[in-house]
Amino acid sequence: MAIRKLHEWTELTHEASESRLIDTSSEYARSNHVCALTMGLKDGCSADISSATQAEDSNNGIASQSLFSRIISTFGPACLVCVAALDPGNLEVDIQAGAIFGYSLMWTLLYSSIAGWLLQTISAHLAILTRSDLAELCAIEYSDAPFVLSSLFVVAEVSILSFDVAEVIGTAFALQLLFAWPLWFGCIVSALDTLVILYFQKNGLTKVELAIEGMLVILSASLMYDFCISRPDVSAMVKGTVIPKLGANPRESSLLAIGILGSLVMSHNLFLHSWLVKLRGDATRQQSLSTQTDVESFVTRNDVGGLDIKKTCRDATIETGFVFGSTFVVNCAVVAISAAQFFSS
Repeated sequence: MAIRKLHEWTELTHEASESRLIDTSSEYARSNHVCALTMGLKDGCSADISSATQAEDSNNGIASQSLFSRIISTFGPACLVCVAALDPGNLEVDIQAGAIFGYSLMWTLLYSSIAGWLLQTISAHLAILTRSDLAELCAIEYSDAPFVLSSLFVVAEVSILSFDVAEVIGTAFALQLLFAWPLWFGCIVSALDTLVILYFQKNGLTKVELAIEGMLVILSASLMYDFCISRPDVSAMVKGTVIPKLGANPRESSLLAIGILGSLVMSHNLFLHSWLVKLRGDATRQQSLSTQTDVESFVTRNDVGGLDIKKTCRDATIETGFVFGSTFVVNCAVVAISAAQFFSS
């Protein structure tokens, strides 16, 4: 039901964008024609047309940029989203799956990553086409149902609190293991680093994104090094990834499979991703409009309402797919490390 509504919003907004593109383009052409014939301002109209041509050339230059350059310039939102797929709780589920069932549950990582990629891509497309995040659209959709809105708010707040409590306590335990700090002091440090991130966020998310991306690279490199020195059974890994099965104890393995699914497909990530994409899109449009003339801004708005939306959606799809592919590899490495070290058939 939710996926169908997201598709309906996407299709309706895309049709509206194309119709606006046709109407505004024809209106602009008529205005140039009237300007040249009735007012006799040939020079002025030529200057406008020249400016429009320059803006079109500029947009063509942007469109001719490599796909890699465009994706790198907007790589932040998906990276922030993938943090939830690599938090300590999710990695702990991977360790349990590998230690108890070996490589047999790796197929759940594959299908969960595909499902997460599809849902996150729809969420990103929704923000690109509607210029609104998922929370705003829920408020519009259920504006005549205050009970539903209140329920969504309560569930969201409870989810945020439960998620943050687990992260704070987990950080405190990690600091105790590393530095023998007491748990209460570790909780204070965890709360302070959250405030530091919020402080840097006031100047934009770029610094926050870079810091998180750097930590993700360090984490991934460390796990891949452990994977190499653990020497797991590659053939068993491929078999466990391709062939779905729950093993001799389906009840316990199904619980771990559900845990793996929940670690990669999370509702709060859908809200977060749509908000981040909307925030990045608003900043890009504001920068574009503030650095161009009126005629150039007009042409830019037409492009954003037409072809550039398709390119932006395609880039978001590729970016999200790359990030979920990377998290799939890292999670598989954790399962393989645990299976190689602790599993005994």
